[in-house]
Amino acid sequence: MAKNDIKFDIDTENSEVIVTQIFDAPREKVWKALTDPKYIPEWWGPRNLTTKIDKQELKVGGAWRYVQYDKEGKEFAFRGVYQTVKKP
Repeated sequence: MAKNDIKFDIDTENSEVIVTQIFDAPREKVWKALTDPKYIPEWWGPRNLTTKIDKQELKVGGAWRYVQYDKEGKEFAFRGVYQTVKKP
């Protein structure tokens, strides 16, 4: 994989999506961008939507839920459960 390429592995049997991406940035900054609720809205989803962090339990088995809103107030929610959490 080249830097900034994204690889998706989809396991329909277990309802899992594994996303792999190599960033051209220090690991600590990438970790912070992916885990700090202050920074997630800056990169999550299309720029024409506003993102709010509804829940983020950064631990194995912890839940996350992000909600996006369009200009009319329509909601788009995304959720999941952390299977692995390993700080660099």
